[in-house]
Amino acid sequence: MKKNIRIQKDRSIIFSRARLTTGFMDRLQGLLGTTSILTEEPLIIDNCSSVHSFFMKYTIGVIHLNSNNAIIGYEVLPPHRIGRMIWGTKKVIECHPDAYQDKHLKIGDRILFY
Repeated sequence: MKKNIRIQKDRSIIFSRARLTTGFMDRLQGLLGTTSILTEEPLIIDNCSSVHSFFMKYTIGVIHLNSNNAIIGYEVLPPHRIGRMIWGTKKVIECHPDAYQDKHLKIGDRILFY
C-alpha cells in the first residue's frame, strides 16, 4: 500500500495523507480491522465500482470517481451495508463521512493525485 498520497482540487490539497491500494490483498483488506478513519487519511481504491461496509465498526464516506477522476457520486455508508453501484465509477475514495461536505466537494469536481 502506498502512503502519503496527496489529493488536490483546484490547486488546494484536500487530503494530505491518503493511502492507495496497490494489489489484491490491499483491496481485499480495505479499512477492515480499523476502528476509525481520520479526516486526512482516506483510502483510494483503484479499479473499483462499489464497496461494502460488512464487518466495519463505523460509518464511512464513499466518493465515486470516473476515468477522468471527476466526482460522479457520493454516499455515506453505515456499517454492514452494500454501497451503491454508480455507472461509470472507476475508482473510489473511502473517507471520513464528513469529508465531502467539509472539503466543499461536489459532483463534477476533478481530483488530482500526487
